[in-house]
Amino acid sequence: MYRALNKRIGDQLREIQQTEAQQAKERFDLDIKCFDQIEALKAEHISRKAELETSQSQELIAEKERLAAKHERDKISLLEIQHSAEIKKLNKQHREQIRALKSQQEISLQQRYRNVDSALVASTIKITGASPSRSRQPGANSASISRAESNESMDRSESVAGGSVAGASVTANSHILSNIKLAFQSTQEDEDEVADGNGSNQSIADKGKLALRSLQKKHTEALSCLVLALKEEMEDCQLSTQARLRELDDSHDLQVQSLRSEHEMELENIISIQEKEIAMEASVHEAELRMLIERRILNSVLDTVVDGIINIDPIGTIKRFNPAAEKMFGYKSSEVIDTNIRDLMPKSYSVEHDSYLNNYLTTGVKKVIGGSRRAFGLRKDRSTFPILLSVSEVKEDGAHLFTGIVRDLTEEVKITF
Repeated sequence: MYRALNKRIGDQLREIQQTEAQQAKERFDLDIKCFDQIEALKAEHISRKAELETSQSQELIAEKERLAAKHERDKISLLEIQHSAEIKKLNKQHREQIRALKSQQEISLQQRYRNVDSALVASTIKITGASPSRSRQPGANSASISRAESNESMDRSESVAGGSVAGASVTANSHILSNIKLAFQSTQEDEDEVADGNGSNQSIADKGKLALRSLQKKHTEALSCLVLALKEEMEDCQLSTQARLRELDDSHDLQVQSLRSEHEMELENIISIQEKEIAMEASVHEAELRMLIERRILNSVLDTVVDGIINIDPIGTIKRFNPAAEKMFGYKSSEVIDTNIRDLMPKSYSVEHDSYLNNYLTTGVKKVIGGSRRAFGLRKDRSTFPILLSVSEVKEDGAHLFTGIVRDLTEEVKITF
């Protein structure tokens, strides 16, 4: 009864181990797939961000070139306006200079006319003043009267000439003032036109700077939106990955629990049947008891032997680690069970261990199995030591295990050297 029960328990344990190994493989495959998906998404995000930055840079360069060209056109237009204003200003100055020259010519002509009149009056006075000196006859009263009349006429002519000259000078001065006012107004208008041109040019430059700032702000907002969108995509991908992993873990847990429940029910059924048949199978029970005792003795022997004994499965996972191996490698059994045997090897051996297992499982060619070889082990403190390794293979009812017997050669090496 106990042998059948133990056999079934062993079968169930192997089934659970196989299920856990398959689940671990599925979990590993899913992890790799999710990692590849996340890395591909990251690469796509980097590419999209680089494309956006490139397009924004090209757009900004094109906008700067357009604004620079527009600025040059505006400068040319302003120079043309300034040139036209300067030409107008020069034309007006020339016209004002011509008007001033004409006014001066008129004033000089009037001065000449006044000088001629003065000369005529003086000559008349001389002529009229000479007649009394030449004849002092009784007609002196008439001469004095004629001289008085001539003086009055000369005074009137002088007053008239003086008035005409004064009027001409006032007219010329008012004409010059009006010309100066017109020239000032035209100069002010030209300056206003130039100032308007400068103001419009400054306004255009400000508009260009504002357009560049607006474009840069637009680019920054677009880049920020893209970064947020990419971040959301990455978070969604990570959440989806975590959900898939949780779903897989839940499925695995449910599968293991269901399998264990089935095993427990099956064991209960077996126990109930075996309890009914206990009387009929007493001899079998005794044999199984002896086998169990022998197994315990074997386990006790394995636990007390000097050499380390390590059992691994075909993928290199440690399944047994006896006390001698614990002492030899410095690990507790609980620390190395369900870990890979590579952790107990130096790097020069561990990198090729999986390939040795794969080659044997695929080709069947034995290189280490069934014999002994010298190698090196790796302790917990990362120090290495020489060992003698013997490997054997066990296949039974679907179970496939490799047993390694490890002997520490440190003392022998010290004696040799």
